[in-house]
Amino acid sequence: MKSFSFLLFYLLLMNSQLQADNEVSNITLTGKITDKNTGDPLPGVNIYLPDLKKGTISDTTGSYIIRNLPPTKVFIQVSYLSYQTQFATIDLSVTSTANFELEYTATEINNVVITGLSKAAEQKRTPASITVVPKSILMQSAAMNIIDAIASQPGIAQITTGTGISKPVIRGMGYNRVILINDGIRQEGQQWGDEHGIE
Repeated sequence: MKSFSFLLFYLLLMNSQLQADNEVSNITLTGKITDKNTGDPLPGVNIYLPDLKKGTISDTTGSYIIRNLPPTKVFIQVSYLSYQTQFATIDLSVTSTANFELEYTATEINNVVITGLSKAAEQKRTPASITVVPKSILMQSAAMNIIDAIASQPGIAQITTGTGISKPVIRGMGYNRVILINDGIRQEGQQWGDEHGIE
């Protein structure tokens, strides 16, 4: 009888704890994402709560909803392609709506330097020839990838195995004998495979 009463007490305690947990996690965060200049809704915006590892994307009306959140302060990150990422801290115990206005930001491509060295060097200090492809030339090209964009330069050709898949051939050396460096970091992720483009 004593063990039965203990079991009953334990079950009642667990039931009350489950109900409390359900009440705690029933908090919902909603809002709308719009363009700051035009006021138009932005569909497909990423809304992410890194601390809780939860997130969603906005619908066609720019609205979003995230359910089952705890009543605590959370860090929220709102990001969208070609727009400036916004960050905010929201106290979910007092706030259930958070609207964001994202501002368009232009991203410009820099010059591409083609060199025979592992790091860019002045032309006077190296016997290897260096070719610089200015940003203005890159902007005029309707290339699918960086290799397509520079393939028209002297001494550079490409091996193409499909749409968007191009490998460089620089001064007769194929892609597996060419090192691609971006800001001093070797880009070798897809260098050795024939069916992959350059990262």
